[in-house]
Amino acid sequence: MLSNLSRPNFFPGQLIDYKDFNRLAEQADKSLSLLCRYLYTGGGIVMGALEEFAVVPMGGLTVRLKPGMGILPNGQILVLTEERVLDLSAYVGGKNSKTVVVSVKNQTRGMDRYADDEDATITGFKTEVWEPEVLVSTRKLSEPSLEIFRVSLSPEATTLRMAEAHEEWSAKLLSGGKEALLDGRFRTLILPHTLSQLDVEQKIAVRRALYSLEDTGRKLAKLFLVEDPHDSAHYLSQLHAEVLSVPYQPLKVSFIASEYAKRLSLYLEHLLNRLGRQQSNLDRTSVLQTIEVLEKLRRREVIPRPTDLGLLTEASSILEAVLKHAEKRYNLLNAIEEGLIDMRTRLVPLESRISLGGHVLNRVDWITLENKDKYQIKADGVHSRAVTTKFKSGDTLSIKGAFIKSGVISVEVNVPNPDRPLILVLHQYVRRAGAQVHYEINGKHLVSESGTELSVPNSWANYGLVVPAEHLVAHENRLKIRVEKADLDFGFFDLAVYQPQTAKEADVVPRTEE
Repeated sequence: MLSNLSRPNFFPGQLIDYKDFNRLAEQADKSLSLLCRYLYTGGGIVMGALEEFAVVPMGGLTVRLKPGMGILPNGQILVLTEERVLDLSAYVGGKNSKTVVVSVKNQTRGMDRYADDEDATITGFKTEVWEPEVLVSTRKLSEPSLEIFRVSLSPEATTLRMAEAHEEWSAKLLSGGKEALLDGRFRTLILPHTLSQLDVEQKIAVRRALYSLEDTGRKLAKLFLVEDPHDSAHYLSQLHAEVLSVPYQPLKVSFIASEYAKRLSLYLEHLLNRLGRQQSNLDRTSVLQTIEVLEKLRRREVIPRPTDLGLLTEASSILEAVLKHAEKRYNLLNAIEEGLIDMRTRLVPLESRISLGGHVLNRVDWITLENKDKYQIKADGVHSRAVTTKFKSGDTLSIKGAFIKSGVISVEVNVPNPDRPLILVLHQYVRRAGAQVHYEINGKHLVSESGTELSVPNSWANYGLVVPAEHLVAHENRLKIRVEKADLDFGFFDLAVYQPQTAKEADVVPRTEE
């Protein structure tokens, strides 16, 4: 074999003919082919070169084959520079399915033909090229070629589509009926190991993203009391170590990044399932957006392409926003709920602006018994009367209310900002234990209250409810109070509706006329 690498040698006075020049040209081709043959045994498609022989279904049984570059099993270099359109309809028919294999090979062809004007026996081609030829066959070719894809065509096949990643992992692609799957599993791919390294700025950005993801994940688990059963933190630590390793190994980083993305996605899905849609602190839309970004990091190829680690920065930014949203809502709602409990047994003027739990609330609606267009009562008997009694704290209040033994009170509530939670405050007259009261808004259940939980009869109480923003719509919202099992009667007096004040609104404080 080594004797084939010999080349002609020239010296003064030597008689040279065309054979010597041809052998000189062939020597370089043979050397390159020999190197490629043993360096890339079996040949393959060079990833990252041209369009890698991508296959695009065009409708019906027609596909477009994109340009690509490859190395044939015999070491020859194959380059397809133009698109080819293939119609596979000729292979449909008969009683049985047919497996069609599409391959490419080199065809040697001469160019620039030469003929001697004086001697007709002197003829030939000035240029010899390896021209790629796309072959469609029902059997695998024995000559040096590269398989691009294969497809099993049933007699009823009318359309083609590329197999999905999860389908490619199946032991056998199931093709039948009118739709046939293009199977690319038998491609041989060549991925150069000399991939681009991370520069200093990229490495700093990746490290910041990893630190942020680690910190955010830990805080989310602590805030929602939901631990990560998939141990994504372990793979994040491995990824961080691999990014800093010397020499940098991009393939290894791709595998670890893919596994980390998978584990983190599973944890975020677990978080969504555990908390449910009733949890107003969690921004579900942003969490799903994070999972979509992580999906791009996941690799299913046997030999993955280099990973775009910039996706880690994008995912960390979204999760940071999720955490800030959760912390803000958690602190706000818990403080307001504590404030509602504190004001329950004392007289609190329901003014246009109040402070509750350390947060300023703006009154956005107020329904009293006089606003008959804002509420509706469905009950067997409704009667009105004024009640004068005290809170547990000793404060006295006199107010008129509508009383029912059982039935439904529907109240139209105006909500100018449906992206903020709603705080409802009702004056409640507690006569004696026994009533069951259910509250819902826009058809979504809020809470059920039992009169047996009330300890001080014949007194006033401020009853407060926090409605998550997820339950609200712009402007008119319907609050339903369903009363049942009342031993005496239930009274509706008024309803004050508040929403938290934003920092921007805090700058515009209403002025009091002198």
